[in-house]
Amino acid sequence: QQQQQQQQQQQQQQQQQRATNCS
Repeated sequence: QQQQQQQQQQQQQQQQQRATNCS
């Protein structure tokens, strides 16, 4: 469970960074 949560957080952070980079 801990690993899954960490992975999800990393993915969300990466997506947010991409969104800000695009705009």
